[in-house]
Amino acid sequence: MCNSCGLVFSSKIKSIDPKKVYKDYYQNETPIRFRFGLEFIIKAFRLFRAFRLYTINPTAKSVLDIGSGRGYTLYFLKKYFHYNKTAGTQIEENSYRFSKNIL
Repeated sequence: MCNSCGLVFSSKIKSIDPKKVYKDYYQNETPIRFRFGLEFIIKAFRLFRAFRLYTINPTAKSVLDIGSGRGYTLYFLKKYFHYNKTAGTQIEENSYRFSKNIL
């Protein structure tokens, strides 16, 4: 256990390649994963999440999102809350391409 942050390390856990896990798990995924109605609700939730992030520190003008999914939260932060720079990471390829090429 790390004395600073409390993260637990174990030599008993096999090392895995996260890209392989995502590729195997999301092999049939598309960037639009749900039917229109549910997709609309999810986008509304992402907008609400962007608003909540904005209210934490309204003077912030840049953000890094680790595991940004399809990128809607970052998109909304930039579009509606005037963030100058938004950046995200996403290991799943379809979502990454959607956020990079569409949003």
